[in-house]
Amino acid sequence: MLVFLLTIHNYYFMYMLVPFLCLYILFRYIWMNKLLELKPIVFIEIKYIGIIFLGLLLAAFSLLPNAYIVFSMPRFADNATSLLTHLNFNEVYRLFSSIYTPVMNIFSYNPFISSWDGINIGWNGGGSLYSLIIFPFLIPLLFAIKDKRKKKILLTSFLLLFIFLYFKSFYILFQRTLESRWFYMFTFLAAFALTYINEEIEKENITRKQITYSLISIIACIFMVFVCSYIFKFNDLSSIKNILKTLIPVYLCIILYYIYYMKYKSLSLVLIAILSFEAIISGYLYCKSNTPLEEVFFKTEFLLEDVIKVIKENDSSFYRIVLDKESMPDYYKKANIPFAYDFPGVSMYTSTYEGNLSNYLRRINSGLWIYDTLFGRSEMYDQLSAKYYITYGENSSQSIPLDYEYLFDKNGFNVYVNNYSIGLGYALPSYSEEKMPSSYLEQDQIMQNFIISSDGENSNWTNSLKFLGKLTSDSYRELWLDIPIHDGILYFENFGIPCLTIELWNEDILIKKVTVEQFDYIDLIINDTEYVNKIVVIGEDIYDTNLFMNVFLKSHESLLREKENRKLLENIQYSKNKLTCSIETIDESLIYTSIPYSKGWQVYVNGMKVNTQKVNDGFLGFDIPGGDSKIKLEYKTPLKIPGTLISLITFTFIILFWINKYKQKIFKTNKT
Repeated sequence: MLVFLLTIHNYYFMYMLVPFLCLYILFRYIWMNKLLELKPIVFIEIKYIGIIFLGLLLAAFSLLPNAYIVFSMPRFADNATSLLTHLNFNEVYRLFSSIYTPVMNIFSYNPFISSWDGINIGWNGGGSLYSLIIFPFLIPLLFAIKDKRKKKILLTSFLLLFIFLYFKSFYILFQRTLESRWFYMFTFLAAFALTYINEEIEKENITRKQITYSLISIIACIFMVFVCSYIFKFNDLSSIKNILKTLIPVYLCIILYYIYYMKYKSLSLVLIAILSFEAIISGYLYCKSNTPLEEVFFKTEFLLEDVIKVIKENDSSFYRIVLDKESMPDYYKKANIPFAYDFPGVSMYTSTYEGNLSNYLRRINSGLWIYDTLFGRSEMYDQLSAKYYITYGENSSQSIPLDYEYLFDKNGFNVYVNNYSIGLGYALPSYSEEKMPSSYLEQDQIMQNFIISSDGENSNWTNSLKFLGKLTSDSYRELWLDIPIHDGILYFENFGIPCLTIELWNEDILIKKVTVEQFDYIDLIINDTEYVNKIVVIGEDIYDTNLFMNVFLKSHESLLREKENRKLLENIQYSKNKLTCSIETIDESLIYTSIPYSKGWQVYVNGMKVNTQKVNDGFLGFDIPGGDSKIKLEYKTPLKIPGTLISLITFTFIILFWINKYKQKIFKTNKT
């Protein structure tokens, strides 16, 4: 029942807890039984795995639909780690050296090596092996335990977990990510081992000489960690001195532990004082390295709610709302914040959303998990059915997407509306997915004029971009234009220059300036009052490979022509899991919808069910005949019915089992 309740309450925690339960049952049974035989060990493990599995089956009505969604996420579906892929030297060093420092920073739990050097083990929420500061001092005493059976159990358990850690396939199995939130297995085992070792010291089963050797080994390890940090250039000398200065109170705790065990272990108050000091120091180091969030950080959420409320009261159509990340308060710049205020459209939260959309989101995602963190890609807002664009404060972004008009402001938020928003979707000619060019810029331009599908018919298109020039200089690049440009979108297609600043000038007047990093292309909007005759790009070619950048322009007229060619879905009505709409086309057409593709969507055209397909690299599409078409889209949760049947069968089995057991008990009582 506990596994059942945990599964329907939080699938994520259940997924991490089940492997731990299986290991814990095995460990606990072996620890408590002196006479060990393989047969009863296997039997007890199978028995408890069966009980856990029964709880999972009971929760199948929730588990299967959630598993379908979670396992299609990019962090699951796109993971290519092989069975024998293992930690490299830097990663092993990071984990080993973390034993000698408490968790100090949420983004890097180990100051001895950068969290960006290698995979994100322990990054942003992960746990350190140094779960207890007493750990590095007492753990060498595992080898001093006199009870050989218990010593073998503990050493074997640690060895097993380190094997799980060394091969990436194991901890990807536990969480399907390269973080270390499952380190509570180590934490449990460390706490258990330290408690037992402490008891052995209290009983004087471990000698003072062995305790001294343990201290010497720890001091040697700490010295080696600092030396390696310098030799392998993970830190310079000044950084190492600062780290040592910071960690001196922690290492003082280890010395105090040693003194206590050698002289004062009869005075429990001394141990309490040391533990209290350790707790204060650990908490202080963490708080010092992480700026606490103030109440004002969350207040803007409620201010934005008022703005969304005004939009909802005045617009009942189908749309999305996009936040300008450049000007938004800090609350909206953090990853893992789902933007869902119940407005009549589909919110995006790619960490827990359909993985079918991952390829599309890669082209516009700036590294976080929410799609509206994109910078540039103004035309792609249409693909996402983004009708409203919200900025914050007086210093709002200079790049309001073209054709977004100012609507109103409230609580410091400025709202702009796109009068050409596509709403639910549109009809356009199809384009062959196989013929798509590799350039994201060209792909996005094709996507404005066609619907991309696996069986698309067209493979030719007329590029409406005007080539302005090529920038090749190493650090300072200038492009002078004979005729000033205005009222359109400038595109900068980057071929490898990592970090740069773009400036738009009219003679000696700076019109616009942006600084960007790691992009394949970016667009900058210039309105009809901004005349540009000089473009400056500043950025070092740090790889010294003669990288370059192409500059293009799309006129406002071309942009409007593309938008007007789309035949939009009309008469949109929606409920919780159903949408109805209509469209009139001359010929048979392919329909694009701004809804992410999922097998759960059932589409009916004029009462007849039609096949769905993935279009535009992640969205729901389907074919319609020519003429007037009435369309119904209905969502049915995948695996919900099979999951419900499994739950009912399991529940029936459990009821029958307990009825039978109750009858047997009554029979035995009557017989007695």
